[in-house]
Amino acid sequence: MSTKRSRNQWNNIQNEEKENNSDEEFEIILKAFCFTGMIFTPFKTIFSLKGFAILCLDIIIETICVYFVFSNAIVTLIESPHSTGHAFILSIANVIGLCMRIIIITKRGRIRKCSEIIFKLNQDMLPATESKSLRKFGWIGSSFALIFPVGLMIVGFISRDFHCGLKRLTEIYFYTHRIDSSSSIIISVLVVTFRTLNILFIASVPMLTVVMCTFIFTRLRDINLNFLSLLQKSMDMKLPSKFFSDYTIFYGRITTAIEKAEKTLSLVSFFLYGYMLSCVFAVTSYMVTRSPETYNVAGILFQSVIFIEMVGLFIFLSIRAASVNESAVEVKNLIHSLPAKRFDFDSNLTATLLQLANNFASEVCVTGWGLFTINRGFILTTGGVVVTYGVILFQLGST
Repeated sequence: MSTKRSRNQWNNIQNEEKENNSDEEFEIILKAFCFTGMIFTPFKTIFSLKGFAILCLDIIIETICVYFVFSNAIVTLIESPHSTGHAFILSIANVIGLCMRIIIITKRGRIRKCSEIIFKLNQDMLPATESKSLRKFGWIGSSFALIFPVGLMIVGFISRDFHCGLKRLTEIYFYTHRIDSSSSIIISVLVVTFRTLNILFIASVPMLTVVMCTFIFTRLRDINLNFLSLLQKSMDMKLPSKFFSDYTIFYGRITTAIEKAEKTLSLVSFFLYGYMLSCVFAVTSYMVTRSPETYNVAGILFQSVIFIEMVGLFIFLSIRAASVNESAVEVKNLIHSLPAKRFDFDSNLTATLLQLANNFASEVCVTGWGLFTINRGFILTTGGVVVTYGVILFQLGST
């Protein structure tokens, strides 16, 4: 009896620790992924009942996603060669989105563990009363990522000829544009259902991924600002021992958290930026290469909304990612002001702190698979590339 009680008590303690380490605000975003067919429910092993069920569901849904992406690409590129320029880039974007979806599924355990480490570190650095709540951001961002693509689909059905759109989607999903009158209702329901699943499984995932990455980057920025606040208080109170203690304790924990986040999200960020830029290039190709004879007001408005959406997501995510390194630079600048404060540190210790501060500013950053660092310079460079691409297309189209 005593051993059973002790085991129960130990299990209760472990459950309480898991609940304390879980970020309830981040859970809102993870639950929103369920609508896209991605289950973030933790399981011990795939050989358990829950793990096996989730694995089977993943295989079924990913097979459906592969069918959606490649059936759309085949019909568009082979049977509609006149629209190859815009459609080819858009097909590449869909393939990139599919790859990103698979990467997130394979890394969902690491994503959850990374969020727990960041949340625990943020809790340890500030009291609960001073921590910033991101619950509204989770709700609003997740809702927007799910509702906006479905809303665009509904508007597209309303603004265009519904029957022609239905024939086009029937050709994509069933490789035929003929609809028998006896089965027209069933086919119509299936086509609308497939289109809705296509939107949720393919189009909503990048937007939800932007929300997820932005949430984590905001947490990392807040951690750096909390670190800066702790060091500033110790410096203002002229407590060199507390300053050194806080610096050495949280320096290692912050760099470890950044390293975990980088290993978890760098590849996701790389494909996410590839998806957004591909969509921007696709829309640019569509808008610039239209001749006056082929102008379609509904199509132009639809592509304009997509362009504004992707550019907005790109800028918003990039600014949040860049703020991680910018807040680390603020910490470095504070450490470099130590000699002027005349703290009771010897020269060797001060030199060590300055070197660690330089390392901190260079290590604490967000990259895209290590190929590029996301900062404000990256935003300007990418914007220049998009503008140059549009100008080149315009010049080629006018000749």
